[in-house]
Parts: sequence; C-alpha cells; structure tokens
Amino acid sequence: MSLGLLFRSRSCMCCELTAARMSLPYIISSIELIVHQLRRSLPIIAQKS
Repeated sequence: MSLGLLFRSRSCMCCELTAARMSLPYIISSIELIVHQLRRSLPIIAQKS
C-alpha cells in the first residue's frame, strides 16, 4: 500500500521536473522579450521627460 503511494509521489515529481525543464526555455525567452521591449521603450520615456 505505502509502496504504491511512494511510486505515485515519485512519478509526480518526475512529471513536475519534466514540466519545469520544458518551461525553462519559455521563461528565458519571455524574460528576453521583456528586456528587449524595455530597452526599446526606455529612450522614448527619456525623451518625454
């Protein structure tokens, strides 16, 4: 009984790790996109002030 529960928790952890690994490039690319947009908008903000 407890062995099945242990196996379930382990497989759940594996799924979470796989999801985290898959989402990591997405997180990095979205951060790069935000930084790029900020760099483009900063000169415009500086000109307005």
